[in-house]
Amino acid sequence: MAVGRYIGSKFEEKSNMFVKAGLWISLISLTLGLIIRNPVVNLVCFTLLGFGFSVVWPVIVSITAKKYPQYTGTSMGIIMTSGAIGGIIVPFLTGVAAELAGIAAALMIIPVLTLIILFIVGKIEKY
Repeated sequence: MAVGRYIGSKFEEKSNMFVKAGLWISLISLTLGLIIRNPVVNLVCFTLLGFGFSVVWPVIVSITAKKYPQYTGTSMGIIMTSGAIGGIIVPFLTGVAAELAGIAAALMIIPVLTLIILFIVGKIEKY
């Protein structure tokens, strides 16, 4: 994940492309990792999953800091709080879904949410 965060922080001028690429890498690798029942394939898929998502965070932080320089503290607080809330809600919903439908079905929540985010990112203009 450190490699992905470093890469994401260095290519701010292509931020929209990097966010989309990271999300697509994560979406595809998680979906394949859940479908294919092979330990080696799962290792590769879940490694790529971490890499894909790791690219997204530094780009979002960088975009926010550049877009609202006069409100850096406030905008960073909102971004960090949003991330923390997502970090609470998504695992909770995944746990509830796992109890009701099993872990494999519950983990499909993440690709669905990733698709929603990709749709939203696609609607946002270039930063």
